Amino acid sequence: MTTSKVTAKYHIVGFSGSPSRERQKAHKFQFNFFSLEEIRPDAFGKEHLLKDNVVRHQLDPFYAECRAFGLLVEKKRDDELAVRCHGYVFLSEALERRLERDFGIRDWNRKAEDKGSRLRAIVKDYIQWRSLRHRKTFEVMRKKLEELNKLGIYNMDIREANYLGGRLFDFSIAITFPHLSLWPKLWSVEQILNEKENDLACFDSMVKRVRKKEESERVILPPTEKQQSRPVTRSQKSKAFVTRTHKAWQALIRACFAAYSRVGFFLRHHLFPPPTKGVVFKWWSGGYFTHPPSLARASYECIEEYGEMTPESVIAYRSPDCVHRIFPASAGVPDRTNKEYSDFVMELKKTVPNLRLIIQSDFEPVIDETTRQVLAHLKSAGDTPFGPCDTEYFMALKLNEDGTQIVEFVEFIDTSFTLEFIKKAALKGLNIFYSAGASHLRRPEPLNFFNHFTMAAKYRPAIMSASLGRAWLHDFDTKVRIAANDGFEGIEVFYEDLEYVARKLSASENPTPEQLLQAAEHIGRVCRSVNLTVIGLQPFSFYEGLLDRQKHDQFIEKMKLWFQIAKKVGTHTIQIPGNFLPAEQLTGDYDSIASDLRELADMGAKEDPPIRFAYENLCWSTYIDTWEKAWDICQRVDRPNFGLCLDTFNIVGRVWGDPTSPTGTVENAEADLQESIQNLIREVDVNKVFYLQVVDAERMSAPLMKGHPFHVDGQPPRMSWSRNARTFLYETTRGAYLPVETIARAIIHGLGYSGWVSMELFSRTMAEDGAEVPAQHSARGIASWKKLEERLALNK
Repeated sequence: MTTSKVTAKYHIVGFSGSPSRERQKAHKFQFNFFSLEEIRPDAFGKEHLLKDNVVRHQLDPFYAECRAFGLLVEKKRDDELAVRCHGYVFLSEALERRLERDFGIRDWNRKAEDKGSRLRAIVKDYIQWRSLRHRKTFEVMRKKLEELNKLGIYNMDIREANYLGGRLFDFSIAITFPHLSLWPKLWSVEQILNEKENDLACFDSMVKRVRKKEESERVILPPTEKQQSRPVTRSQKSKAFVTRTHKAWQALIRACFAAYSRVGFFLRHHLFPPPTKGVVFKWWSGGYFTHPPSLARASYECIEEYGEMTPESVIAYRSPDCVHRIFPASAGVPDRTNKEYSDFVMELKKTVPNLRLIIQSDFEPVIDETTRQVLAHLKSAGDTPFGPCDTEYFMALKLNEDGTQIVEFVEFIDTSFTLEFIKKAALKGLNIFYSAGASHLRRPEPLNFFNHFTMAAKYRPAIMSASLGRAWLHDFDTKVRIAANDGFEGIEVFYEDLEYVARKLSASENPTPEQLLQAAEHIGRVCRSVNLTVIGLQPFSFYEGLLDRQKHDQFIEKMKLWFQIAKKVGTHTIQIPGNFLPAEQLTGDYDSIASDLRELADMGAKEDPPIRFAYENLCWSTYIDTWEKAWDICQRVDRPNFGLCLDTFNIVGRVWGDPTSPTGTVENAEADLQESIQNLIREVDVNKVFYLQVVDAERMSAPLMKGHPFHVDGQPPRMSWSRNARTFLYETTRGAYLPVETIARAIIHGLGYSGWVSMELFSRTMAEDGAEVPAQHSARGIASWKKLEERLALNK
């Protein structure tokens, strides 16, 4: 995930220094320090028996948030009763300066006791702004508030502004029991209990206000095709205002990630196990915050500064005699002093001006207190005149005894990427390793650099197992051996093949779960024996949006078995096609569909290793029949392990092709396709594309309607078309006619996708008998891949 995309996924919340309404309003986005002197007259007399640090921990909005969210995390209800919170973060001096610049802030309300303290913030899931008006979920929201109160959390500030997307977001003046009463007059038990009921009373008042506004702003308009003439209501104006207000705020979040703030570590908490206790963070719930040990703190601060990638920041935490080394040694890059490395970064920034660094979540940073060493997996991101700079490497730091300075800095670089990067730079006349003004940076000529390394392929061919022949006719083991021999490197395992392997091994028509797992283990072993990577298990069909919730629960249990099957066959990806059950069995509500899929994503995230899901629109799906709708669902699911499988047939077969039309196309086919491609390139996050399927289809000689050989009563025409008449790409002699290369080029070169390209075929020819069928399909598929590889200049 790139930094620019991450900014749309998380909020960073700052805290005002005083609970006074005027000050809070004036400093809505500030991280001011908490001042006891400002609230002392309102909360308690000057003569009291409590120490200032006790009072601070009871009334400081930062600690109020931490107590509330800490209790929710302990009860494992943090993502159920409120917005999910990932922990706190201390902002660097560089980010503090940026805040001052972007928001015109000059006073952080620092007192003597706050001198040297860093700004604090809390990281929460980003939730799209939506007005509470017209919502149908007030009853659910009220029940969640009741549950919060039962846990001993009282928000004390229930109002419309503190809800985002129907979720309670702000707990800055919340009371989490046990809690001290610090008001001038001693309250009776009855008064305290009455005050606790204030949350629900305020919620009911808020609902009344919202309903009243809803009635006053209701506008009735004649519908239009795209509703382009819809007037701007007051709520829409408010939304536009919030969007404008948050532009600078999102820039701050982007800076946090680019600068390697500790946010990057907190965000993994919901997908991966939390780091060693005390190393990164500990929730505050009934105790004080545990600060990171000096070695961890120095390491993170170094990474934070290093991520700024300026000549000054990259050496900010280094000792005067620090050495920067690059491995492998065969790369021939000499060791660099601080000055030499700073000059190198200055030259590099000329080519990649927006270069930034991101901690990768697949490898937990290792901190060794004994040897004073830290190891982390990083990825760079940035734009160059010849494409993105998205290499990865391991960083090893060695610190001095007191953990305050880096004495040795080691990078293990991606040599394959570096070779390609240098070649592209050389072709553009750019030299990123030395310049006339930096004669101490020497290296071989760019085109000879790393010439003894072979660059790994960025695009690898795969095929779906059923595309080689249906399971009841053609043996799985034979099919995969043929595919591997022809040059395929990956395979999608079709569940039908698994079932038939299980029947064969168990001699049973109805294999048990244990027998299915034995079959999965056999499939994994066979694929490994011929060096075929299993890129996915598919299709987990008819799951999302079911109105029958008993069936939904059955699918949840079924998925638990699929997790085990996926691990046995050797994959971490499960593909889910858009549901195409009859509309009367499904809901078309996108939030409900996304909720079902989010449930799977959260289940998959808990697996070891985590399971990810590739969601695919089918051009005949009941509700999710375009890539736009699939992407909408993906964004609503909002989980790192939930992405897309883009299928060229299912994209162009909906926006461009039509088997029921005499022309074979929809009306305005070309214009609609170009608009769709432009939107895809502009809107989709390429990191959310888990893999690509490339396939074409025959043009029907006659419209696919009643009386056509492929027509089936009650079955969508595009489904009949897909099941009978797909072809591999470029097979024009078989009737292939869709603009598949156009959409593949857009996804690969326009969107920037790289990875697996699967030649997924469905056709009547798959059900033909004869030993030659798998060989014929494999040969046709690899020929299609080779031509695509040549025409799009892949892996060159």
